[in-house]
Amino acid sequence: MKQIIAQVNKELGQEDQLLQAQAAYKLVFLINSGIDVNFASVAVLKLMCSTKSLKIKRLCYSCLAPVLLNGELVILATSTLLRDVCNVGTPV
Repeated sequence: MKQIIAQVNKELGQEDQLLQAQAAYKLVFLINSGIDVNFASVAVLKLMCSTKSLKIKRLCYSCLAPVLLNGELVILATSTLLRDVCNVGTPV
């Protein structure tokens, strides 16, 4: 598990959104394994806000749902969700 967590941290620090999305998939595995992934919540939120890919956004929402305990992150995630919902008909 420590190796996976180290890979996730490394991949979330990359500029490539596909690598960051790969790390988010690993976070889903860690969440399902009962591992605390609060360390990655800010990076996942940044990925969610910076991408236009709905596939990556859905993945980020699934990663953030179990760890949204911090009030500031809840506000940021909510505003991003509202923006995404309002732009549903807009081509990406």
